[in-house]
Amino acid sequence: MSDEKKTVKCGELRFVAGKPLVLSDSDRELPQITEKETKLYKAIGITLDAFLKAISELVSGKYASVSSILPSYLRNPCTLYAICCQDGLILRYEQHDPNKKPVYVGMCAEKLSTILPKVSESLLFCPENPATFVPPSTGISFVMSTKSPNKSQEEKKLDFKFYGIVSKEIPPQGVLPPPNKPFCAIGVGKDSFSIILKGEEFNKGEILTLGKGKSFLIRFTPDLPVGWKRIEVYPIFHEEYWHSEYARQWAEYEILSAIVQQNLIRADLERQDPMANARKKAAIMLKQFKELLDSQPNEETLQKFLESNPQMICPVVTKLWAKLKIGSFITDFVYLEPPCVYTLVELERPDHVLFRKDGQQTEDLTHAIDQITNWKRFLEDNPDIVKRELKLEGISTDPQKLVVIGRSATLSQENRRKLTTIMNNQPKLTIMTYDDLYERAKTHIENLLGPLWETAPGIEIYYPDH
Repeated sequence: MSDEKKTVKCGELRFVAGKPLVLSDSDRELPQITEKETKLYKAIGITLDAFLKAISELVSGKYASVSSILPSYLRNPCTLYAICCQDGLILRYEQHDPNKKPVYVGMCAEKLSTILPKVSESLLFCPENPATFVPPSTGISFVMSTKSPNKSQEEKKLDFKFYGIVSKEIPPQGVLPPPNKPFCAIGVGKDSFSIILKGEEFNKGEILTLGKGKSFLIRFTPDLPVGWKRIEVYPIFHEEYWHSEYARQWAEYEILSAIVQQNLIRADLERQDPMANARKKAAIMLKQFKELLDSQPNEETLQKFLESNPQMICPVVTKLWAKLKIGSFITDFVYLEPPCVYTLVELERPDHVLFRKDGQQTEDLTHAIDQITNWKRFLEDNPDIVKRELKLEGISTDPQKLVVIGRSATLSQENRRKLTTIMNNQPKLTIMTYDDLYERAKTHIENLLGPLWETAPGIEIYYPDH
């Protein structure tokens, strides 16, 4: 085994499922290595070291804007093992260990058919005769279970094993010459397996009849229980390919190739569900708003967030005015929605309480309603000024009015009934808590774009028939 300092040692590799390779010195006698082999292994080590450095430089610089969509072996530093067999080369990328060299190159007397299952932890096989190959019963498996809301026990629904067969055959069109990378028979990343499941969604209480529900697709990447990030197999690794000056071109090609793959997969799914991207952005916005509320923000922070995300106030807003002066009063927001409906918005603090313990409304709620009343009076008394100076074309003298104040947890059922009475006395007035605002925005968005699932990171939902 040799590192980038070209120190030649006899070593042993130990393969432990789900763990990094264990490399240790051996007191065995060094095998006979020809001068040609020594030169080749040295060139491989130097080139791979330059390759890893080029990837790091490009990902943190030229391609930093797209680094989030790259697979982990490109995003983060790696320790790279190059294992030269009798009939091929295996590259195994692992999470970088600062106590190890970045690149190790070694030779072994085994063939790909024997060493590849060990290096890949029973995921990849290179049988001499693929037609008669029978995968072992052990290996990496995937199990999916369902759990009914009324039952505590899970029920197994799906159980299958992952494995891939690698062919050493050269493609009929041949291989690309240097400075391209050598021909790679397969390149598999720990996070390159995407599973897409199809299902049907039914409303609560609805009769479950297959074919009658709303179709959906779930795409996710399982976390394979392996100790590597990526495995690559090269049946050809001739010396003419291994020159450090080629490394940057290889690195850039690797990054661009990963971007193209991600874009093609996502584009195919989004063609089936054009609303998917908008739904994803809406889900992020709602999550950020909920987190902001729980951080006990002040009015100014909420004002800025809602100004940047007006869809939280109204998903179909066409125009928004912040801090618009109406006479001697200043609104928090005025927004316009189709066809020509204006709404005046008063924001109060989320930590305000709407009702006292004796059931009477608090001064904070009274102040908010008074603000709304003052705006309404000015509009009634000065319609020409409003249209001429404020440019609120087509606004009614009695537009829609919205007060957002407090949190829902402070309201009892009796408080809710009193709020309804207050709003009934002013038919165009809506009073809601910030939690109500969140729920209203979520409902409106789902009506327009489709359901928003709360999923774990890395899980995507698509509705092909939306």
